[in-house]
Amino acid sequence: MEKSLRVLRRAFAHTRHAVYFDHAGVGPLPNKARRLIEQLAERYQRLDATIDDESFTLLHDLKRDFGRIIHARGDNISFMPNTTTGINHVLLGLHLQRGERIILPRVEFPALTYPILYLARRMGLRVDILPCPAGHFTLEDLKKAIRRGKPALVATSWVQYFNGYRYDAAELVRLCHECGVFVLLDGTQGIGAVPLNAKQTGVDAVVCGGGKWLFCSAGSGFLYLNPDPIREVRPISIGWLSADWNYAFGDLQRWHRPLYADGRLFEWGTYPYYNLRLAQAGLELILAAKVSRTYRHVNALLDDLAVFLDNSPYTITAPREKQHRSAILTFTGPEINHLHRYLTANRFRVSLRENNIRVAPHFYNTPQEMHRFISAIGKWSRGRHASPCGPVSPCATSQQPVRRDNKTGKQMR
Repeated sequence: MEKSLRVLRRAFAHTRHAVYFDHAGVGPLPNKARRLIEQLAERYQRLDATIDDESFTLLHDLKRDFGRIIHARGDNISFMPNTTTGINHVLLGLHLQRGERIILPRVEFPALTYPILYLARRMGLRVDILPCPAGHFTLEDLKKAIRRGKPALVATSWVQYFNGYRYDAAELVRLCHECGVFVLLDGTQGIGAVPLNAKQTGVDAVVCGGGKWLFCSAGSGFLYLNPDPIREVRPISIGWLSADWNYAFGDLQRWHRPLYADGRLFEWGTYPYYNLRLAQAGLELILAAKVSRTYRHVNALLDDLAVFLDNSPYTITAPREKQHRSAILTFTGPEINHLHRYLTANRFRVSLRENNIRVAPHFYNTPQEMHRFISAIGKWSRGRHASPCGPVSPCATSQQPVRRDNKTGKQMR
């Protein structure tokens, strides 16, 4: 593990008492986030008049930083309170007409499915469900679906929540744009740990919640809109902060201020000042770690786990191909629910999704933590709590993952 990542590990208090591999579920708050919130509360109590101006500046900087993470301009970013809000901005802003088609994968997360299915019923749209027999769709399946009748929109997660499958965003967008189809990606399960270049892929819209890989807490996220999309997204409604007041809030009765032409157009009302500070603390760490370096580090940790699982009673259900890997590894096997409870009781935090254990480490997790995790799984599968050492004792956690020589089959340390 690189020294610089070890230094960043100190930014999190929980690392002293738990092994946290659940960043695809909830990202823990950095120490700085708590300090910023406490400072802001204290300033409110003092009636600090500088809070507003500082917050508007901070919002501008945060959108610039969200943009840096996905290689996009900050003025094409809108601050969002959650993924669902961003999705609805796009769905409603496309002004779809009765009878138009939307393609939606069979295995999508509810944040995408519910808004689409509701809108389809309300507006008379057609939703074509794309089969995903392997836990994902293929580009060939998508191509066939498009040929059956041109859709207006393809909406999908970039990384699947229950198996970590990552779609090739560039190829997906290229295929859709050749047929004039708008592409909406939900990037929540990957952005912050897996590199995404929105500009190079040409994707029309990306929505992302900040409460997972980005350490921004619930209540924050962003919407990216391509400045040259395949189809225009126009807001269905606006708020008072969609207009350019030039921050002159002592002169508010001029009701004909020009509307913003950038991402601010989709930011309706007063900003969540506390959430801005939480996002500030998280994005500082993401940018310091660098997403490309985080991705390499996380996959090195998951490689160790994969070697162990390949020689265990468990089956890896995450993709193995490099172009489809994310920062998530999932596996299943006998009594997987009991194993999950055992790991939780021994202070290993992972998620149980669709009968899979989902392992999602981040830049600050160490090889030693992964070795302890592997040892805990091995102990469970061998003894079902029968070891005299008790729940994951030092004699278990000190073990290293077993590797095998591909040619001889012999164990290696």
